[in-house]
Amino acid sequence: MTTQQTGSDPTQPDAISTSPNTDAPAERMMYQLTDLTDNHNKFYMVELWPQQDGSVLFRATWGRVGTKPQVKEKSATRREVERQIGEKVRKGYRRVELHEPAADSDSTAGSQPDANVPQIHPTISQLVEWVFSEAGEHIQSYLAVPVDALSQAQVAEGRRLLAQAQNQLLHYRINPFRREQNLESLSATIQAYYNSIPTRLPARIDREEVVKRFCNEFSEQEERLNQLEAAISTLKEKRLHPNHTRYQMLGARLAVLSAEDEVRVSLLDYIKRTQAHGYEIKVRDVFEVEIPAERSAYEANKRGTSHRELLFHGTHTRNVRHILRSGLICPKAPSNGRMLGNGIYLANKSTKSTNYCSSSKRDVPKMLLVVEAALGKRYEAPTAQVKEPPRGYDSVWGKAGHTRLAAQAQQTLLNDEFVIYSPAQQTIRYLVTFDR
Repeated sequence: MTTQQTGSDPTQPDAISTSPNTDAPAERMMYQLTDLTDNHNKFYMVELWPQQDGSVLFRATWGRVGTKPQVKEKSATRREVERQIGEKVRKGYRRVELHEPAADSDSTAGSQPDANVPQIHPTISQLVEWVFSEAGEHIQSYLAVPVDALSQAQVAEGRRLLAQAQNQLLHYRINPFRREQNLESLSATIQAYYNSIPTRLPARIDREEVVKRFCNEFSEQEERLNQLEAAISTLKEKRLHPNHTRYQMLGARLAVLSAEDEVRVSLLDYIKRTQAHGYEIKVRDVFEVEIPAERSAYEANKRGTSHRELLFHGTHTRNVRHILRSGLICPKAPSNGRMLGNGIYLANKSTKSTNYCSSSKRDVPKMLLVVEAALGKRYEAPTAQVKEPPRGYDSVWGKAGHTRLAAQAQQTLLNDEFVIYSPAQQTIRYLVTFDR
């Protein structure tokens, strides 16, 4: 048996290929053990290559997530491999179902050169590279396994467990007589979540601290699930259509507006006129956007069509990939920043939205979305405790100088906020890259 120490983390996508055998394994299995009580956050990966004598070359890679892993290789029988895996399972390791997209009738053609690959404007190519790198690097910062060690089913299970944790936290808060039991149930759900979505955790796990942090980051966890869902879909498309460019995998149609384009000139004027937070937005480029399914849903929508506005929406650049794939969504997880409920927030002041725009690197611009919204009949919220439009209204208007921050407070919103509660009431028209 040979033992190897590697300096890279095999749980990351670019590290799997560091093994001595460069051929892809015939089988690869990943197991995860996260235990908040006993301070475990470990992985165990099995890779197998068939050999002519009926045995297999068996490689095991294991360790604590985020630390230097250990690797062992040997020839073994299938029975020996199953016994080794069985020992891990009895210790509490849970198998992470690897993502294996099935080939379809188009996959064979996808291996051939594609004569229909579109010519992409260099500015669009650069934008797509930024979008993919920001999303990918952020995923690597928290995910304890490579993206191809996840499946859409695991993301769906993560969503179920996230919703369950939110419900359990509510019961924990409102029932003081069952707090210990409710805390145990909540901890078990969060532990199950981390076994479903393997995540980097502190070297020394403090269960109560991990639970507290998770409950303070429900919105962040939902955002991560959106990022992972888009990453898995991209991976599947890449395997089925290996010649597709990143632009094709993105899913949105993009076009650069020239400096002389009337729409661009009008948008820049709108952005400049609505700067209200003491800094200047320096626009780099303006892209026309069409997300096919999202646009179709908007055009079929009947609600709020009596009044439409072009408004702004800001987000971190790491979210742009999944937004351009499926459009904006109404989040389900609560967040302190959503005073008017779990809807899509829009603004008529450019700097109100750019305050929410950020990127991870200095050379990557921030990205502002310009959205056409069907606001219809707007409900002028008297306080920021309104969570949805009353009957007969299509959207909620957090009105500057009118909407109070609390029931008895005198302080009111400084800037308008418009909230819609159906994704079909909006469509992304433009994406603006900018610096501050």
